[in-house]
Amino acid sequence: MYFFTYHVLMPGSYSILVNLLAGGLPACFRELRFILESLAKCYPADLRYPQETFFARRLEALHREKGADGRGTKREYEFLREFRGVLGGGEALELWSSLSKEGHAYRYMERVVSNIADRGNVPTYALVIPMNYTAGDRGDLNELYEYTQGIRGLVRNAMDWLGFRIPEPGGEVTDTGEDEHF
Repeated sequence: MYFFTYHVLMPGSYSILVNLLAGGLPACFRELRFILESLAKCYPADLRYPQETFFARRLEALHREKGADGRGTKREYEFLREFRGVLGGGEALELWSSLSKEGHAYRYMERVVSNIADRGNVPTYALVIPMNYTAGDRGDLNELYEYTQGIRGLVRNAMDWLGFRIPEPGGEVTDTGEDEHF
């Protein structure tokens, strides 16, 4: 999980912030999807292949695993189903599915058209960025907020499950009571 934290979560979070400040909401949705997919792969890679000292080798070994059909390698949703099973929640796969739709051109166009037709608003990301947000962007910003909250909950659950110490919102560090899971 250290690889995920330092090489995916932190840079991805900064990327979301920069894109959010510039008015590039579609990039924020894509980055959240990447963070979720990475989380769903990094924790089993750590757990199943601890003998591999280089993290890239752990991910390679994970990607060689057979899929549910036994013919090909695992698909993204299979990793997410597994991840959902470990944490005991149904949110991971549904969140990934919604975020996956955000990455497609049709969804981008659908957002632009619905903003113009339904709200009389040209979204900031459909113009030259950086751009200031308008009141018409609130719906998209609220949707980004909901996705972000979902990802934060999953990251917190994964870290707690693995025994990492996670700062509480007040700044205090809680001890999960577990020293190691690998």
